[in-house]
Parts: sequence; C-alpha cells; structure tokens
Amino acid sequence: MDKIETELTERVVKLYKQKPSNERLLIALAGSPGSGKSTISHHLISKINEIFNAKIAVVLDQDGYHYTREELSKFDDPEIAFKRRGAPFTFNPKPFVEVIKKLKAPINDSTKVIKAPTFNHEAKDPEPDSRIISPYHRIIIIEGNYVLLKDEFWRDISDLVDEKWKIKVDDTLARERIIKRHIAAGISQSLEEARKRCDENDMVNASYIRENSFKPDLTIASIDEVQS
Repeated sequence: MDKIETELTERVVKLYKQKPSNERLLIALAGSPGSGKSTISHHLISKINEIFNAKIAVVLDQDGYHYTREELSKFDDPEIAFKRRGAPFTFNPKPFVEVIKKLKAPINDSTKVIKAPTFNHEAKDPEPDSRIISPYHRIIIIEGNYVLLKDEFWRDISDLVDEKWKIKVDDTLARERIIKRHIAAGISQSLEEARKRCDENDMVNASYIRENSFKPDLTIASIDEVQS
C-alpha cells in the first residue's frame, strides 16, 4: 500500500501546486462497495497533512448524505427503502452537491467555515454539521460510491472537481470484505444474512456503478490489505 499512497500523494501535491492560491483542489474518489475508498482516502489525507506539516487536507464523504431512517420510513415503499439502504435512491445528493459548489468557490476574506454531515454508524444515521471545512482546508477528497455517477444531481460533481479517481476491485474480494463488514458492524446477525444482504444490495449497487459512471482520470487498483 505504501507505493500506492506515495504515488497518489505525489500526484495530489503536484496538482495542488498548480492551483491558484485562492482555490481548493477537489478530487472525487469513487469505487464500488468494498473497494477500499475510505481507507485509501484517509491514509492519503494523513500523508498530505504530514508533508505540509499542517491540516490542509480533509475528506468529505458521501455517507453523510444518507436519508435518515425517519425519512426512509416515509418513502412510498419503506420496506424496499430500508432493504436497499445504500443504493443511490437512498441518498440525498442535492445538499451534497451544494456543499461541493461552495468548496469550488474562490476563497477570500469573507469565506466562512463550511459544515457538512458525516454518518454515525452507532446511531445508523447522518450526524449534521459534524464535518468542519475551514478556509485553511485546501485539498478536499470527495469520497463515495456514487461521486462519479451520470445520474441527475450526482453528475454535477464531475463538473466541479479537478480530477476524478476510481478504485477498481475484484468482485470476489469486494464481496468478502462487505460480508465481514456487515457482521462486524452488526448490520447482519449471521453469515447467511450478511451474504444475502451483500448479494441483493451491495453487489447490485456495484454493477450499477460500473454501468453508470463517468470515465475517471485515474484508475487505482485495490489491494488485498485495504479495507473499505
């Protein structure tokens, strides 16, 4: 993983140095469930901040834009909404895109702190205003399954970012990771239940991502030791 981290870090630093001093560098990092997005993005942020000896880089993750369980309960078919939680239609991309538009805007003396939600896995719902992005944050990794989708609202992200990255992962490896994650997180109570949820939801989403995403500027090969 060190080689991948080093190559990605060098690429980010080079891109950042090419940006005007009043603009942020925005990178969309996409990948199917189990591809290792979260691990790679947070390792990358840590390395970048270490290089600059300052917290100039931060992750903005898509998971904060899940519809809440209360909102899902009001869907036309709540049973399907809960069963497919994690599919594109169970997210609200509009406020996500609005935050990215704010990050795209030039930074000046009147630029304010930008707040965004994160996902609280213990509460199983988004936690409002828990991600703080200050004017000093100049490198933003926008991470999530659907950040390169061509669908309405999602497609706007590709027009706003400086580069589009996608992690490529073998389905067998991704499936193995997802099943383990469902059990560890308490999403599934048994191996059989975890397999069923993975095959009927996560792997369906993975197929949708492959068929409906923009071509990335950079494809990253996932590696065995990375955990999403």
